[in-house]
Amino acid sequence: FIGSESDTQTEVIRQLDDGGVILGRWEPSSMAITHAPLINGANIDIEFGGGTTVAQSFTAYDDVDPVVSQVTLSIRRNDGNVSGNLSVEIRKDNLGKPSDEVITSTVVNVSTFPTVSGTMITVSLPKALLIRGWSYWLVLSSSDAGDGNLTLKSKNDSAGAARIQRSPSTWWNPVNKTLAFTVSGFSGVSYQNIYV
Repeated sequence: FIGSESDTQTEVIRQLDDGGVILGRWEPSSMAITHAPLINGANIDIEFGGGTTVAQSFTAYDDVDPVVSQVTLSIRRNDGNVSGNLSVEIRKDNLGKPSDEVITSTVVNVSTFPTVSGTMITVSLPKALLIRGWSYWLVLSSSDAGDGNLTLKSKNDSAGAARIQRSPSTWWNPVNKTLAFTVSGFSGVSYQNIYV
């Protein structure tokens, strides 16, 4: 860990079942990318919304356990009348598909999204501690935006980890694509258990 106390941020990262907490400390400038696929070649549209949920796995690569704090997406509304909320979640992996356990999440009003492709939207998430080398899932849904009214950019990839779930099915269907998105946060995290 590098930096003086005045340069760092300290925040509760996780509550423990035995009453303790994990406090995370990190440098605000030590941004690290935990997932960054190439945006070039992402020219395949994936439409979702309404009863369709989209997900993609990523691995938390870092020298230490990273803290995730934001997601950047290539996403647009299909026309200017589309409204509603986008749910953005980071979930744990469950045998190659998203589990029901949400690590961190937020909701964003889609009325601020562009109607043209190629624009990247950054969504801030409540900070959460990931474990290096573990697989996680970015899960995107918008039940009130209407079926197919939101579009994500992706690229064809036979080994791509993107999956789609259509309600009321619980099956996550592979689509052989990789979504254009990044997950970023802080590296160089030092954390400790504090009991109060």
